[in-house]
Amino acid sequence: GEYATLYALAKMNGRPAFIPAQMHSTLAPIFRITLPVLHSATASRIPWQNYHLNDWMEEEYRHIPGEYVRFTGYPCSWTFYHHLRQEILQEFTLHDHVREEAQKF
Repeated sequence: GEYATLYALAKMNGRPAFIPAQMHSTLAPIFRITLPVLHSATASRIPWQNYHLNDWMEEEYRHIPGEYVRFTGYPCSWTFYHHLRQEILQEFTLHDHVREEAQKF
């Protein structure tokens, strides 16, 4: 849900989104994700503005202020990204080698 929520909020706000290297190293070997990586050395030099998210979608999240926003909280509801269901499914498409390996079982 963390990746999908970030993806959806960035789309809603017309902003680019980046994921930490650790998230990329977990998801990228399995799924065809498209969000670019923000390495920790770069992230440490950015003047972040923390923005707390509740665990459900709220109207105010469609208009998040600030240039460099870092989300805090534990957003875990489908309400953040249900309107982008097809795009989220595309992001979580398995790589061919994973699908082929799974089909062997």
